[in-house]
Amino acid sequence: MKIEITILNQQKKIRVPKKALEIQAHKVFDAMRRSRQGRAVYGNASTVEISVVLVNNRAIRRLNRSWRGVDSITDVIAFPLDKEAAKHGEPVLGDIVISVEQAKRQARQFGHSLTTELRILLTHGILHTLGWRDDTPYRRRAMARKVLELL
Repeated sequence: MKIEITILNQQKKIRVPKKALEIQAHKVFDAMRRSRQGRAVYGNASTVEISVVLVNNRAIRRLNRSWRGVDSITDVIAFPLDKEAAKHGEPVLGDIVISVEQAKRQARQFGHSLTTELRILLTHGILHTLGWRDDTPYRRRAMARKVLELL
């Protein structure tokens, strides 16, 4: 399966390691396509596409407010597309939007690099496009474990 990743950097304030994000996305997709869940989502698709949009806090807050009804900054928002379309050869899984400013703040808070934090957020977003949810404490813990496993 071919994986096409488009990374759009719409913020100019913070330098972003695009190559590290591309490598991480390939790593996640390679691991997940071998899983039962990955096969259910990817189906017979020969190509899978995903786009990653890197924004500032202001832009992600606007998206969070308009799409989720939450008027606050968040780190990552995923917009999964139709799983049935992917199974039948439609290659686009969805879009992931990451606030680079928030990622930088969280990297400092957790004591690791911006690159590591962006890889964590990208992986989290990809899992959402594959159907993972983090709307309960149990699901949040399971998703956090899976993110760490995929780093």
